[in-house]
Amino acid sequence: MATSSHPGRTRNLGLRGLRAHEVRGTQLAPALAYDPDLALVVRGNDAFRPGYDPDAVDRELIASGLSLLGLVKHLTATEHGWFLETYAGRPAGPIDPDAEFSVGSDETTDALVASFLDVCAQARAAVAAGGLDEVVRMAGARRSTCARSWCT
Repeated sequence: MATSSHPGRTRNLGLRGLRAHEVRGTQLAPALAYDPDLALVVRGNDAFRPGYDPDAVDRELIASGLSLLGLVKHLTATEHGWFLETYAGRPAGPIDPDAEFSVGSDETTDALVASFLDVCAQARAAVAAGGLDEVVRMAGARRSTCARSWCT
């Protein structure tokens, strides 16, 4: 466990191998007891657990055609949208609302997971480099601007 008494520094309370409900049940309260300005749960979304069935991620979950790989594509687009476009101010890529959940026959599990991991790494770097008090412009009609801390 890494500790710090300096404002703006990080405190790592993470334990490896826990499932999400175990993190919430055992780690979240101690982390919030430090009264942080910002708390992040990271790396839980970075990889499939060991022993996952690579063929299962291609299977459709429901009649609509939704699959685990479609969800990976959606998470990639969401991470990119919030952290790289909104938070870091990078330009948006081409938007195809029909492509986000559908998986093409030429798209592989390895390539889609690698893309997701790459976007997550870029998002972590953007958060580490950004100032949370800075104001960013929001795309869409709900808000025109917000503090970067709102994006996280």
